[in-house]
Amino acid sequence: MRTRPRFISARISFSICMRRSAGSEKGAACLRRLFQATVCRAMEHELSAFFFDTLGLQSRLSDLGIDDRDFAVMAKKACGQYGMRPGFTDLTPKDVEAIYRMCL
Repeated sequence: MRTRPRFISARISFSICMRRSAGSEKGAACLRRLFQATVCRAMEHELSAFFFDTLGLQSRLSDLGIDDRDFAVMAKKACGQYGMRPGFTDLTPKDVEAIYRMCL
């Protein structure tokens, strides 16, 4: 299955925002969100290319020789004294440990 180039997807989204509520506050908010999402995707791509292609950094913990034997201790320390990592979604040590396992 072929995917659209990013600039075409952005142009289609822009057109939808303009048609949906041209000139209104709702339309301006839609365009702001679209712009922010586009900039974030571009920055993510550029940073990823810089870290992994230019600097040659490893992308997996196993590439660095890190295994899962200390994940429980690492997760507990990451969650601090309250046992919870606050954020958009609060993370428990078990959640953090699962994230570490996905990085192997």
